[in-house]
Order: sequence, then C-alpha cells, then structure tokens
Amino acid sequence: MGRLEEKVAIITGAGGGFGRRMAEIFSQEGCKIVVADFDVENGKKTVEKVKEAGGDALFVQVDVTDDASTKNMVAKTIEAYGKLDILVNNAGKQGVKKDIAHMEVEEMMPYLYVNVRGPWLCIHHAAPELVKTKGKIVNIASIAALQGSYGGTAYGVSKGAVLSLTYAIANELGLYGVRCNSVLPYSAATPETLRLLGEEFHELRKSGNPLHQLCTADDVAYASLFLASDESRSCTGLNLLCDCGAHVRSCPFDLQDFKKNNVYEGATPLY
Repeated sequence: MGRLEEKVAIITGAGGGFGRRMAEIFSQEGCKIVVADFDVENGKKTVEKVKEAGGDALFVQVDVTDDASTKNMVAKTIEAYGKLDILVNNAGKQGVKKDIAHMEVEEMMPYLYVNVRGPWLCIHHAAPELVKTKGKIVNIASIAALQGSYGGTAYGVSKGAVLSLTYAIANELGLYGVRCNSVLPYSAATPETLRLLGEEFHELRKSGNPLHQLCTADDVAYASLFLASDESRSCTGLNLLCDCGAHVRSCPFDLQDFKKNNVYEGATPLY
C-alpha cells in the first residue's frame, strides 16, 4: 500500500516546478491527483506524466485569486472522485527585487492576491469537504517569511501571511480533525526561478546556507508528502523548513547588486 493509497489531492500550481513533482510523487504513493493550474498546456502535461506512470489525474483550470474559479475547482474534484482528502496550496508569485521605495505601488498587490487571497479562497471552498475526510492542508510558504531579504518586501510579507493563515486554519479546522501545515523552501533552481532570477543568482544563493546547496523540487515534494500522509499525524500548525539550513545563517550575498539597483539621492549606504 502507498502512503496516500486511495486519497484524493488538489495541487494548485501543478503545471510545473514544485507542483508537478508533488503530483508525480503523490501519485506514486497511490493518490488521485487534481492538477489545478491557470496554464492549460503545462497543466495537461503534468496530467500526461502522471498517467504515463500509471497514475490517475485530471486537469482543472483555476485562477486561485477568483472566488468562482476556486469554487469550481473543488466542485470538479468532488464530481470526478467523490471526496477530497488533501489540499496543497502551491501556486504562488515571486520575482521583484526592488526595495520598498523603488517598487511601483501596483507591483505589490499581485503578491497579496496570488500568495494570500489564493490559499485563503482554496481553503474557504475546500474546508466543507476536508472536514468530511479529516483531511490535510499543506501550504507552500517560504524562508522569506522568516528572514528579511533585499528586495523581498512584497514576497516576504505575502509568505508571512501564509504562516499566519496556517496557524489560524490549524486551530479552526483542527476542531474537525483537519491538519494544516506549511513547507518553507529556500531558493530552488526550478524553471520558473531560473527564468526570473538567472543562473548566477542561484549560484550566489548557495553561499547563503550551511549546506552550500539549493533545495530541489523533490525536496519540497517529499516534505509535502510527509505532511499530507498519516506519518505526520501529530503535526499541525507546523512550519517545516526545507531550506538547507538558511535560517541559521545571515549572509548578504546579493548586497552589492542590490545597492546598485536601489539608489537614494543624497544618501550613502553605511556598508
């Protein structure tokens, strides 16, 4: 028997990166997968990969910031599989590397919509089904929720809110046996982060943790698998750090570039 035998999971943002590996690995453990993504082409590619490996999956297009769309995602899951055991809130937004004064005001809101409103809406609509199965919720947060970073005000704030959401839901739905935990990755060389930040940035990131390495999509997927399985039956409200030890080291590895890109007239950095 697999660790998720006969379970049903919705994984948002499963068209690539962390989400695709979660879909593949959860499926290998016997789980039926709802691949939920805004990107139709890549979402369907994930479904193909799961099915080619002998798994059971379907694609549902979703905009996690939209109330009706997230409600439809849950309804399609119940229509296809009759229940919901696991919700993984993986869809997210990243990318801006400007400080708070140099960001455009309109750049802030997409982070709050995708990274905060998105998980909230998904849980809002999934909760009535999860209480029936004593289900599990896994929120993908970030080490940025715990550490200040250069140019990370929008992203860090949004992921900090994910931790607060995790605590609140662990309490509220814990009354009905539902567990809610979060995974906090460090930088990972996924196709999306490489596109946004580049190879050089990821090499610099290695200097920011004791293991001098980046986490991988597999690392995050297996951490999520643990939290979605009964092996973590005593864990709720947990923030599982998947960060190669970055939380124990302060290393301003990208400081020089940051200072060049964020200049204040008449002011000189102290260091």
